[in-house]
Amino acid sequence: MKKLKKLDLAALSKLATILTEEEACSTVGGKLTKFELELFSHFFLSNGVDYQLSETQFSDLAFTSSLVGSTLGSSWVEIDGNMYHKRVVSLYDSPDYDQGLGTCTIYYDHHGNAVGMKDVYDFNSGDRELIREAETRLGSILGSIFSGSIYSIYYGIHD
Repeated sequence: MKKLKKLDLAALSKLATILTEEEACSTVGGKLTKFELELFSHFFLSNGVDYQLSETQFSDLAFTSSLVGSTLGSSWVEIDGNMYHKRVVSLYDSPDYDQGLGTCTIYYDHHGNAVGMKDVYDFNSGDRELIREAETRLGSILGSIFSGSIYSIYYGIHD
């Protein structure tokens, strides 16, 4: 039997069967959206480089958080001489963001408009439903096996 040498995720992906986008989105932790799959792939391939949301991605995130997000905590912060309402928002009720962000921090101006966000993609343990915590721990294990790198996700105004 031929002995296999250690492969990194990029080399391993070259050996894998080519999947359609729909198949790829449903292979890890249940059904992942294109955005969630992009964040998951970035964890393994980016070497810790931060991820900047596009304006479209942020607009959708802010809209979704206003519909289904629940605020876990909030405070006012001063950034560059202006005051912003900083809210930690749970997106576990959103099928578009539950497995990519889970919770994140969104910043609002004094008119209530969402103007920024930040999060850390790190597979951290937390106070979640049992199945979500199991998925998070699996991601953490995969990250240590395939040398995944923690990174920050940003848009617009944040501290």
